Amino acid sequence: MKKYGIWVFLFLYLAVIFVFAFVDFGDMMNYQLYTIGLKKDRFEYLPPDPESPSVFERQGVWLTGYGPDYMGLLVYATAGAITAFFIRRILPYRT
Repeated sequence: MKKYGIWVFLFLYLAVIFVFAFVDFGDMMNYQLYTIGLKKDRFEYLPPDPESPSVFERQGVWLTGYGPDYMGLLVYATAGAITAFFIRRILPYRT
């Protein structure tokens, strides 16, 4: 376990980053993740549906929210991998 310890931490780091990017946490937390680059604005237009019982769907509606930012996710994953690599090279484990 000593030899692969840093890679276990990298795997856990990546798991947490992926959860933050893909799970909906509510408006305030999503906005905070948006400010650090893990989420992006998502705007989607639903065209009018005259047969719908909802007034909004009969007129057409814009859905807003947050979705995963794949470029930010790639940047954080790459930075974590580079950091783990250099920690492994600079601080070798004693056997």
